Amino acid sequence: MTTPFRLFPALVKWNSPCSTWDTLAVMKLLATRKSEQNRAAVDPWTAVHLAAGLALGLMAVPLRHALATAVIYEAAEQVFERRACGQSFFETSGPEVLPNALVDMVAFAAGHWLGRAWNAS
Repeated sequence: MTTPFRLFPALVKWNSPCSTWDTLAVMKLLATRKSEQNRAAVDPWTAVHLAAGLALGLMAVPLRHALATAVIYEAAEQVFERRACGQSFFETSGPEVLPNALVDMVAFAAGHWLGRAWNAS
């Protein structure tokens, strides 16, 4: 099963299941509606990733272990959100676009760095 999103430089190609025509749209940077969740680079879950990284940083979990856990979670989430049960669980219409997953990982790493910096102060 292929994802309906195919990434292009600054564009997302959406293969609409209701149409035989492909449409192109500029991907939003910031999700401002629930319907934009996972389709924009930054959504409310980005804050959750930042907080999770901060928590692990404050608990002095090594960055390598924390990032490995975050990457495994992101991969599992990609698989889970491609299924109807995953879309229902997360209340989304499909898996994250690649820029969203990457921004979430950067937010996680930034949170971890902030937690470690706090502990060192």
